Amino acid sequence: MFNEIECSGKLNHPNIISMNGCSQDKRIVYIYLEYLQGGDLIKVINKFKKLATDHARFYIGQVLMAIDYLHSLNMIYRDLKPENILVCQNGYIKLCDFGFTKVLMPGNRTYTFCGTPEYIAPEIIQNKGYHHPVDYYALGIFIYECLYGRPPFMANDPYTIFKMVLEEKIKFPKSFDKDAKSLVKHLC
Repeated sequence: MFNEIECSGKLNHPNIISMNGCSQDKRIVYIYLEYLQGGDLIKVINKFKKLATDHARFYIGQVLMAIDYLHSLNMIYRDLKPENILVCQNGYIKLCDFGFTKVLMPGNRTYTFCGTPEYIAPEIIQNKGYHHPVDYYALGIFIYECLYGRPPFMANDPYTIFKMVLEEKIKFPKSFDKDAKSLVKHLC
């Protein structure tokens, strides 16, 4: 919680939710965030089953700008997924939920196992130590989910997902945009 407050307090980007303050009582810490009316991006994806390529590009570009901004501050996000992307009333998006964000100086690695199973990069699963590229792996999975309606690796059990990530190649439907397919392959 305090890591999230510390990281959020340093951020100032149009595609990242603004923290307006915080307080606490004897039991609870409250974080006051900017109010956004559009809900999260997973609701949009579920409503339409998948996003049209042009709409996906619009959102992906904004997510990439937010991730690059975090990386410029030596932060890794580690929790990219549509549920952590809020839609503004004007249709633009803002990244939220910085509970897994970590400051990591260039050349350093971290070993913390965290994130959402469908989006966790192989190097996190293998406990080899990792740094900023894990966010780009998650971006590849995010692109796939935007264009197909679900992530490439899914199962009821996280350990099955981890095994799939380590052992299987991403399978693309024939209708998948060829440029997006190339991008996902290069990111993952």
